[in-house]
Amino acid sequence: MASPSESADLPLPPAPLQPSPPPARSGAELFVPAGKWLTDSFNLISHLTLSLDKDAVIIGSMDSKCRPVIDPLPSFGRGRELPGARHKALIFGSNLTDVVITGANGTIDGQGAIWWERFQNHTLDYTSPHLVEMMYSTEIVISNLTFVNSPFWAIHPVHSR
Repeated sequence: MASPSESADLPLPPAPLQPSPPPARSGAELFVPAGKWLTDSFNLISHLTLSLDKDAVIIGSMDSKCRPVIDPLPSFGRGRELPGARHKALIFGSNLTDVVITGANGTIDGQGAIWWERFQNHTLDYTSPHLVEMMYSTEIVISNLTFVNSPFWAIHPVHSR
């Protein structure tokens, strides 16, 4: 996790937030304390609670290299804006069980303006990323957070419940 900052234009290189694997028969928690935390795309794990403090802000990097390119969704066969692959969501999970994303009304900020500008200028290399995407997952709960400045859909559950 990057260190807290006072500005969304952080000069620090982003570092992905990463939960620790859960011990046997219990869950893991990734707690994000108050402050602004710049990160690139990161994966969730099963049996995890991602919890944001009241004044915590997770800020997605504006550098497209920090959003890996992944295959298009099988049901779509192509990206929304371009054929083929797409950029990975800021917070991503696939084939997960028992994931909670919550907080005391913390914020997840995708810094989407740069992505929308690329879309409008036809300079996107791949389809823009979502803020949160869960694929083929069960027992997912998302609550008590504010999602802002998404480059695409804010929350995108794909064949999940």
